[in-house]
Amino acid sequence: MVGSFLFDALPKDVLQCLGWNDRKACVAAALAAPRMKDAVEYFCGTGGMTAAFVEQRLRCDWFDVILEPEQDICAAEGFAIAVRKALSIVLGGVAWFGVPCSTFVWVARGHTKRSRASPLGDASRADVRSANVLVRRVGVLLCLLRLRNVFFIVEQPAGSLLWQQPAMKFELRNAGKRRKRVWARCFLWLCHYGQNICKPTELRGRFPGLRDLLPSKRPKNKSKVGIYRVWVSKGRKRVKGDVGLKATEHYPTAFCRAVALRVLEVLKGKTR
Repeated sequence: MVGSFLFDALPKDVLQCLGWNDRKACVAAALAAPRMKDAVEYFCGTGGMTAAFVEQRLRCDWFDVILEPEQDICAAEGFAIAVRKALSIVLGGVAWFGVPCSTFVWVARGHTKRSRASPLGDASRADVRSANVLVRRVGVLLCLLRLRNVFFIVEQPAGSLLWQQPAMKFELRNAGKRRKRVWARCFLWLCHYGQNICKPTELRGRFPGLRDLLPSKRPKNKSKVGIYRVWVSKGRKRVKGDVGLKATEHYPTAFCRAVALRVLEVLKGKTR
């Protein structure tokens, strides 16, 4: 089943990179893939979540084009690497997706033209096209993980339009066909874990107890000073992220440790 799905879902150039020339080869490779990792952090950035997993003595891998140029999920070779890493996760393990949010957050909507009615945005822009391809390929990985009985968590800032992308909505619909596969949602404020701004954040995916993973107490101070700036030009309101906004993309250490401890509990079978 998994092999047939991969043969139908993966572009021909990706199949060639994997060395899978036909459906039979896909099935054989999927069945033979060794499960050696407890967790994989996709789009890991500085690797905060990976470090927390390793701290709990979990066998962890990572994927990020910033650290390894060949790990570009929009390229055939990079997507092939991402698929191999997904196949390497143990039964009941977890994949963490910190999907780049720069074109999905509200600050960027002035130039990306994304909206709930038009989630794909302005496809004439290279950054928007690239992000759309990335999300489609993440959707394939999520379906693959579901078929392999591997848990996954996708992280985004609150209000992100990632969830409106066709690939995400497709996986949500398919996951809902069986109750045990329904996605869960967790809302939290990263300031409670050491972030220098409030940063309301959403976690969505298939993971035991995700709704109760972390507290969501509303912070008292909601200041966003230094995170973005607003001005009026030619009668239109303009918004642009400031230097401080870029710094908030890294997860606080306390947040990563809280997630890693929960993953360890799941792998030990305490919450399955």
